[in-house]
Amino acid sequence: MQAPIPHSRAGKRILIVEDLDLMRESLRLSLCPDYAVVAVASAEEGLEALEDLEPGVEFGVVLCDQQLPGMTGIGFLGLISKSHPDTVRIMLSGHSEVDLVLNAMVEGGVYRFLQKPCPRRELLDAMRSGFAQYAELASQRASELRLNAKIVTLADAKNGLEQLVESQARQLHRLQEFALDLNCAKDLDEIVQAVASAALDLLMGRCVQVRIEDLAGQAIEADSGLEPAGSSISEAIISCEGQIGEIIVSTDPEGPGLLTADESNTLASVAATAAVAVHNEFRRQQQEAAQAKMIQGLAIMTEQRDGETGTHLERVSRFSELLASSLAEQESFRTLITDDFQKSLVIGTRMHDIGKIAIADALLLKPGRLTPNEWEVMRSHTVLGAQAIEALILDPDLQPTLEMARQIALCHHERWDGSGYPGGLAGEEIPLAARILSLADVYDALTSARPYKEAWSHEEAAAWIEDAAGTSFDPQIVDAFQRVSESMCRLKSELADPPVEGDEESRPERRRRLA
Repeated sequence: MQAPIPHSRAGKRILIVEDLDLMRESLRLSLCPDYAVVAVASAEEGLEALEDLEPGVEFGVVLCDQQLPGMTGIGFLGLISKSHPDTVRIMLSGHSEVDLVLNAMVEGGVYRFLQKPCPRRELLDAMRSGFAQYAELASQRASELRLNAKIVTLADAKNGLEQLVESQARQLHRLQEFALDLNCAKDLDEIVQAVASAALDLLMGRCVQVRIEDLAGQAIEADSGLEPAGSSISEAIISCEGQIGEIIVSTDPEGPGLLTADESNTLASVAATAAVAVHNEFRRQQQEAAQAKMIQGLAIMTEQRDGETGTHLERVSRFSELLASSLAEQESFRTLITDDFQKSLVIGTRMHDIGKIAIADALLLKPGRLTPNEWEVMRSHTVLGAQAIEALILDPDLQPTLEMARQIALCHHERWDGSGYPGGLAGEEIPLAARILSLADVYDALTSARPYKEAWSHEEAAAWIEDAAGTSFDPQIVDAFQRVSESMCRLKSELADPPVEGDEESRPERRRRLA
């Protein structure tokens, strides 16, 4: 164990766990000018360092090697994720296999993965990002404590209501219905409507207006349908984000008059319950956005390894949206292609080739033709992609989206006539989302220029796709393509690739899209 931390740098503490002496000292020297650093050689010493911390003192970041004597880095980080949940965990490793990265994320709760040797600039950037995340987690923890206090207050209020006379039983029942309505609400609009409806019922028909601001600061409003008149009172809706809205209730002396004490308590309960529901919805939206960014990053990494351009994912995603919207106009698809289906499709299409992360560069980037055995390995990217996505399904609320992404990754090379892979599925055995992506992907491949081929014209690509109806593609999706083909052509021009330089041997064959 090293010497105590100088007081001048004690605000930002880093624990380094690295068994190689030179590497450990190099990391310590790189970080010492800006941070208070404790460097140890094993997971066991790291646990001792954590136990020796004074009450109220924490390491903001733990930087840990995977290969350690005794306990592994992932095992160590998994332990401290439970005992020190706010501490940001960053892993160092000389390897970057997909399984290792996924295990580090799932079992160790790793925030960031650094590969050895790690440049000092990248190391310092990771520390800055880690401490920003630590500050955010600490803020969230404090917010959760405040939120829990409000929930306890609500529970106490509910217990008190249960002891009231029978005349107040209706209000209690309505509050329970209100909580169920909020639990079932799919978005902020439904939450606002539920708040307005509950306030109207519980306040005996008073005029009620509800206004809540979303994450972008836009107001979402609902009212009781009654014309407001005279004076009113406003009950703030306050969550850990601050005031996020208000409930305005009529108190006109010529009408219902001022609120009674019970009504005031009821209004406060409605506002507090609404605050919890809105906060949870904000968290859901933020988590969904964060996961979408992670998915996008993985997909872009896949495309870059495969030699694709950055606009390919955007084009294929937008093409798939156009095809799905066209299909939704048909009666037979109207109930299948919902708004949720469209949102999941946008995410899923961006992950369709994620399995190529697991294909070796020597094979993925091989110029020329592949041997039969190499083709079998290449085609395994569908199964590998599905397995990788399945490992990401941790949150049941997001499972439908990732399940669609898994189906797309697994089945986007299946063909309508059963001649595709990996399962030889035919017709409607192939998931609808995969059938849509298959056509969108091929259209983009045909109309894109590559060092080894010229881009086909829109007319040539459209004719080829129409001829493949009933063999490669679902005939109804080909019909949908014909209805939106001009829009796809315009979109292709808007999101065109930059000019491609190089000769025919500079990139792998287009087989990864058309095989």
